Amino acid sequence: MALSPILNVMIATAEKAGRALRRDFGEIENLQVSRKGPGDFVGERAAFLQDGMMVVVEMHEEKAIGVRLPDQVTLEVTDTEPVVKGQTVSSSYKPAVLENGVRLGVPPFISIGDKIVVDTTEVTYLKRAE
Repeated sequence: MALSPILNVMIATAEKAGRALRRDFGEIENLQVSRKGPGDFVGERAAFLQDGMMVVVEMHEEKAIGVRLPDQVTLEVTDTEPVVKGQTVSSSYKPAVLENGVRLGVPPFISIGDKIVVDTTEVTYLKRAE
């Protein structure tokens, strides 16, 4: 049974796309990000990359042009001011440094060694990790 020319083109296009997907997902096991350079496509959010993290690599003409990170990551606070009695009542934030070197504001009840959940898009504190 003969197929219409349009249907043949559609089938060939679908098969080609399927081969490309198998190549992209079947051959790439690890993406290693090295030091920043002029062609860096990760940007400032590279600080949130962690070993084994699943990311989406955006490609254009077989070149990586961007990386989509998870919306949230859990990180440890390595430096912050101590809690001052009565300070936990106010809604102000205090500065903190995370294990990846990123600085952001955290609630007064957060201490050194606490693990917190951070929004990677806005680089803001979300909650204490469970």
